[in-house]
Amino acid sequence: MINVLVIDDHWAIREGLTRIFQNHSEVHLTEAVGSLAEAHEFMLGASSTVDVVLLDVVLGDQSGIDSIPNLRDLYPSIRVLILTILPENPHAIRAIEQGADGFVSKGGSPNELVDAIRTIAQGHRYLSPNVGQLLAERLRKTSDLSARESEVVGYFANGMRCGEIANLLKLSPKTVSAHKSNAMRKLNVSSNVDLIRWALANKMTS
Repeated sequence: MINVLVIDDHWAIREGLTRIFQNHSEVHLTEAVGSLAEAHEFMLGASSTVDVVLLDVVLGDQSGIDSIPNLRDLYPSIRVLILTILPENPHAIRAIEQGADGFVSKGGSPNELVDAIRTIAQGHRYLSPNVGQLLAERLRKTSDLSARESEVVGYFANGMRCGEIANLLKLSPKTVSAHKSNAMRKLNVSSNVDLIRWALANKMTS
């Protein structure tokens, strides 16, 4: 069971998410609140652990994205998933830089949302194809990687495995591995650790 706390200042969104989670037994909505203050109050008195915080980008006159580092400092074990109607560019990149574990559009399907929650609860990152393209574009500006190599490195550096990347990009695992190997050669790195260090230096992970 994945315990989820929703922080969104629109009551209709909170009601809609409540209905969605009622149809998915693996996700338990512990609480849905409209502000960061209410979230902190709930967390202080919660009788069960919150696994995933579903956070809106804008909370009244506050920034949900700017609150991510504080949330992670106060509650180190939680995972943060951004859910917003705002355009992915540039909000997704900034959210990831601030420490978000995933970014999902409110225009997506309920199944995509549940899949994103499941993915980050397992310790991975969830990035939509559009966000992957944004990360790839940032990589292209700082390297000689091809578009596909940049995309693969961006996903890998943010916690995805070759099989997961292959499923997302509709490629074979062998092709994904080849792109990753080519990228490592071009970047002159010899290990996965070095590749992630390069990604960190270029702000590709949080």
